Amino acid sequence: SMCDKSQPYQKDIRLRVGGWVQTFGGERPLSAVSAPEVKRYLMDRFYRKGDIGSWVTYNGYLGNIKSFVAWCASVEQGMIPSSPLAGMKKLEIPYRQPAYMKAADVKKVFMQLWDGRNENPTDLAHMVLSFFCGMRQSEIERARDGESAVKISLDERFIRIGLPKGATKGVRPRTFAIPEQALAWMRAFDFMDAVARPAPKLREKMTAFCRGLGIKFPKNAGRHTFITMFEATHHDANALSAIVGNTEDVRAKSYNGVELKREGEAYFKILPPEA
Repeated sequence: SMCDKSQPYQKDIRLRVGGWVQTFGGERPLSAVSAPEVKRYLMDRFYRKGDIGSWVTYNGYLGNIKSFVAWCASVEQGMIPSSPLAGMKKLEIPYRQPAYMKAADVKKVFMQLWDGRNENPTDLAHMVLSFFCGMRQSEIERARDGESAVKISLDERFIRIGLPKGATKGVRPRTFAIPEQALAWMRAFDFMDAVARPAPKLREKMTAFCRGLGIKFPKNAGRHTFITMFEATHHDANALSAIVGNTEDVRAKSYNGVELKREGEAYFKILPPEA
């Protein structure tokens, strides 16, 4: 049932499945759905040769459309005897090393954020959680939804993510000790007040902010950089999973051996100037 899914997931489904239904034709019977036609729709709309990002999008849409048609064919719904899309395969995505930032660039960014901390404390607070705790964007945004979603205690030095990504699919809450570096940043300004406020369009804002400094800001930069640097410094997958969650992006994508130990050590020495 859709009701127990997260809001962003519901929005995605409405957008993706709705778009396909419009193209397919709302008047046509479900029995007219066929795999070759859905494949053509996805290829025309999303597939770009050599653009792996477009393949990820293709797979996402295919998964949603397949789920919808499978639901129509389920015994409870019984709109069609079986799903004609059941055998459709996702595109094979080749391994890509996750994009992350170098310590010197991250330092530049944080020194600038530090200088602007009085005007934009929330940007700094969110970036601390992203780059120095490896939290996902969706989890950081929930920090202002109250303690049942995300509880941050500076006194007891822990963060509890009560509503992690995938909570509706049974992903359990996680609690981790705030890393030393992150704690130093949090104690250097009014972090708790700043983190409780919204930071709309933060990714776009940070992309532009970094461009102004001549630095590239990859997608999920904070989380991927934290994971890469933690791996380089500690080589401890269990300690890493405890902080960032036991996830496909930690396990399946190899962050191991991507970066040198000294680069990781330089990264964890990025501290607020006053500290």
